[in-house]
Amino acid sequence: MSTLRAAVYRRLQHHFHFFSWHTTPYELRPYAKWMTWKLSRMMEDGRCEVGDVVEIGCGLGDIISNIRGRGRRMGYDIDEKVIRAAKIVHPLTKFHVGSFRDIQGKKFSVVIAVNFLHFIPPAQVQAELTLFLKCNNVSMLVIDHVQAPPYEYSHDFDAMLESAGYRRIYSSRGFEAVNGSRRYIWFYRKTLEHTMEADEFCFSK
Repeated sequence: MSTLRAAVYRRLQHHFHFFSWHTTPYELRPYAKWMTWKLSRMMEDGRCEVGDVVEIGCGLGDIISNIRGRGRRMGYDIDEKVIRAAKIVHPLTKFHVGSFRDIQGKKFSVVIAVNFLHFIPPAQVQAELTLFLKCNNVSMLVIDHVQAPPYEYSHDFDAMLESAGYRRIYSSRGFEAVNGSRRYIWFYRKTLEHTMEADEFCFSK
């Protein structure tokens, strides 16, 4: 299956001219396969609220499209070319061009943001996440933690998300990443004292 998927993705990349790193098949990314399995199980056994799931920085949409359970599946990416290809690969998933600031006034059971935040400076990541979580009702946030170096940035997500009312509830084993480093998938849940609706000013913009 991975060989066939890789061939299809290479043809799409040749046609749409999106970045080549998107062509790595889902089956060859252990962290992605584990994450979809884990989230699907958490929804099935009640450890995760059942509902809409969105992935920011979705690429070709393999992760978001493989999560089982009730609710809609939506993917956002700033690369319009890869979104056009994603709509072909996963026609049952809703895809949009955009990122955190393009989503306001929504309720999600899970928001996924993996494999791209380590290219963005910490101050910008914190500003984007803080505003996004303030303007939307998000029960659980899933992020990947990597080492720097070899990655450009390794963010202190525990500190970033504490002020927004989120606490880390689970950390995966380390998955092999660039240059022998490790990638960890971290799950954050909104604490009880922060379960109120998002601020109204976000909905009027």
